[in-house]
Amino acid sequence: MRTRRKILERPSSAQHPARAFVAFLVAFLVAIAVAACGGASASRGDRSRPIETVAISEAAGGALETKTSAPASTRTWARPFLWRIDGTPPSYLFGTIHVPDARLEPLLPSIQRALDASDVVLGELPMDAATRAAVASRTLLPPGRSLQNEIPADLYARVRALLHAKRIPPAAVARLRVWSLALQLMLLDRVAALVTMKPLDLRLYESANDAGKSVGGLETVDEQMQVFDGLSRAEQATFLKQTLDNLDEQRKRGVDAFEELFQLYLSVDDVTTREAFAHMSDPSNALDTKLEKRVIEDRNKVMTDRVQARIDAAPKRSHFIAVGAAHLLGDDSVVAALAKRGYKLTRLGAE
Repeated sequence: MRTRRKILERPSSAQHPARAFVAFLVAFLVAIAVAACGGASASRGDRSRPIETVAISEAAGGALETKTSAPASTRTWARPFLWRIDGTPPSYLFGTIHVPDARLEPLLPSIQRALDASDVVLGELPMDAATRAAVASRTLLPPGRSLQNEIPADLYARVRALLHAKRIPPAAVARLRVWSLALQLMLLDRVAALVTMKPLDLRLYESANDAGKSVGGLETVDEQMQVFDGLSRAEQATFLKQTLDNLDEQRKRGVDAFEELFQLYLSVDDVTTREAFAHMSDPSNALDTKLEKRVIEDRNKVMTDRVQARIDAAPKRSHFIAVGAAHLLGDDSVVAALAKRGYKLTRLGAE
């Protein structure tokens, strides 16, 4: 478990990191959130997604105050979370953000060169259509069960009120698992980006696949799903309540947690970014602590083992490995763990 320090004084949600924790999970940690929405490759006519995720996108499209890019005054992409792993040839470790945004296009030159030089490209999950369809189907409740019967009546009333405000019919979420609904509610104001732009992970996968490179993932769908499927019914309800509370607070304070996370991702200030990432969860909140262990700490260990296994098994092939950026920062990160195992990693710049 990481050592927690006093939270730095900084504006907006960074002063209240637990309130941004769900957005943090979606943006930097679990590719299933975007894969469940079909990514941007899933147009309105793509029926590889279950009807529920199609319905959310189609019902929300044009009805929401959507955000696909930031105002011109906000910062541009300053420096990537990109490390070279020494070898002959070298491999690369890249930290992504799972939510699409116009500021991430085109790729920075250093990322593009590393991608072009690589023989193998791996994400958290494979991003082929079959995998994304499998993810989407796993976000649904079994036949005969409905969201309304999975959560307390007062919580369901809050969900309905939010959907009504966004002009989304309740039927669009009727069969979603509770934890999946919580993750997808955080993305409601970014539906336009999700259906018109490709998440960074998917862009990397498609570019590599089109170039004839070997592609794949470090994890399986089952492994990522179990992070949330393993929560009890009560814990999933609490997770949903925290998400709704988060959204209410953002609205009252006039802030956008995703935009603040994007600013951290785009920033050249690693100290502030590491500090903010390290304090996104609330150590006094039992569910936050449990999710932090499941989503970050446990998976960092698995990812480190599999990165090492992949590189060691094919040392003459260059690997480009892309995972959520939060897995690459801090004392218990994949970068730190690989360094402890004797690998030499060098942080690269934008050019």
